[in-house]
Amino acid sequence: MLSADEGNTKLALFRVTSQNNQSNNKDKTVAFRTDGAGFLSFLSRINTHKVFNEKNERITSRNVVDHDKAYSIYFCDPYGNRFEITTYDHEQIISEFAV
Repeated sequence: MLSADEGNTKLALFRVTSQNNQSNNKDKTVAFRTDGAGFLSFLSRINTHKVFNEKNERITSRNVVDHDKAYSIYFCDPYGNRFEITTYDHEQIISEFAV
């Protein structure tokens, strides 16, 4: 875990391990945690941009994943790198976004 601002911003690096030297994209995800307002702001704009997943399927706000205590959305950059935006403000998302 790396932090340059006394723990307010963190970067966690993990060794990728897999059988037969084949890893899936879930092992190579860069995750960004945000508060509920930031997550909702991201969702309000994602439908107006062409954002895709690792299968080259279009991602919209309908692709939000409920992890019971957190909400996340996953997508890839043009080079296939996988990203996650997540929030632990679960109750706020339930009350302000129809998931």
